[in-house]
Amino acid sequence: MNNLAEINNSSEADNITPKGESILTKLGIVPSAIKSIKQRSKRSQYVAIINWLNETDAVKTQITALKPVEKYLNVLYHLHQLCVSKGENTYPQIKTILNTPIYPEPSRPNSSIPLYEYLILHGQTKELLEVCDNILCAFQNTENDLNEILILKARAFTVPNQKAEEAIELFEEIRSKCPENSQYYIEATARLAIHEINFGIYDKGMAKLNHSLSQIEALLKSPLDSDLRAKWDGLKTDLLERLGIYKMSLGQLQEAKVLYTELIAERKRTGMTHKLISALVLQGVLMKYLRHYDQAIAYLTEAKEKALAIDHELYLAWIDHHLAWVYLNQNEPFSLAEKLANSALEGYQKFDAQRGISDCEEQQGAIHFRKGDIDQAEKYFQQALNRRKSIGNLPGVGSSLRDLAHVSWRKKQYFKSTKWFVQAVHQHYKLGRLNEFRFYRILHQFYIRLFGKRNRNK
Repeated sequence: MNNLAEINNSSEADNITPKGESILTKLGIVPSAIKSIKQRSKRSQYVAIINWLNETDAVKTQITALKPVEKYLNVLYHLHQLCVSKGENTYPQIKTILNTPIYPEPSRPNSSIPLYEYLILHGQTKELLEVCDNILCAFQNTENDLNEILILKARAFTVPNQKAEEAIELFEEIRSKCPENSQYYIEATARLAIHEINFGIYDKGMAKLNHSLSQIEALLKSPLDSDLRAKWDGLKTDLLERLGIYKMSLGQLQEAKVLYTELIAERKRTGMTHKLISALVLQGVLMKYLRHYDQAIAYLTEAKEKALAIDHELYLAWIDHHLAWVYLNQNEPFSLAEKLANSALEGYQKFDAQRGISDCEEQQGAIHFRKGDIDQAEKYFQQALNRRKSIGNLPGVGSSLRDLAHVSWRKKQYFKSTKWFVQAVHQHYKLGRLNEFRFYRILHQFYIRLFGKRNRNK
């Protein structure tokens, strides 16, 4: 049964998951044959799997609208138990569940993503980490290839808590074990490049990004099934998205604008809303840098509408955060900026998303600075600096040092301000970001915060 048939046969129009019978068929489980299993404990595991997939009365009350894929996590648990307690090799079945198609937009049945992508997308990485650890523990001494699970575990470390060092170590472990032309090596290298660029490790990240792009383009020229082609196409656009971030950091704003315009068009063509949202947000951020505030709001508003359509709370926090910056940059309306900033902080705190929380702490500091509450601003700026240091967000550290320089200057602590400012400049220099564009932005922000007001039309 194909994915389209699975979703069309669903009993509920708004269901985002396939029918249980189709998954049981893929797992090779025949409900009518379960009675013939003599071991009661073994039989009970299979009964539980059937109940969860068919959403029978025995488990229906445990399935919530907020966690529509919770049943698959329970199926994974019971498959793991069959391995641990009964010695069965359920790894192929576990992979089937992890790759089960989920439909973020039920109205678009051709736009599915695997279960593991859905968990990452919606910030359910704690659950994914637990699944990965159980699989790695249960199958570590078997002949099963666990590189795919190691990659998932590394990816789970990257969001929402962004545990930089753990993710890097895992990606490097995979790269050290796999041949350079293997798909595992290529994927681990590409995702490590994305992670390094996100954390400002630009020299290493860009070298890996360029190498990965050439490898993926070669892969896409070879025969691939539709699922693999979609996977590599998606990863390629993720790399191009990070290339745009790098160009923005260098002040190559027009080049980044062209790149994101093409990326938005491509993702609209493929119809993958969850990937389109991030491109729209980044184009909005770029428009903010160009001080085209109306266009920034338009892109961010479009992104927010799409995030609401798939009920993506982390994206909504990200978008509100950047909308708040746009309104703060315009000096109007301040109350709306404050409301959006508070909404973003609450959204990130719900998922314990450390990087997002630190960005919001910086934003809260900026709001209090604008209000003239300098002590409170300093408190938030210091919290952001501490959190950014703890998670290894190097560009964020530079930004926080600059914020503290502004606070100290406003408090007439000129020596301390100069110290913070020199540290901020040095931090950007170490990252290779201290170009003409960056230095102008540092000086411009310093002037605006302390002496002047922005002109909305510039």
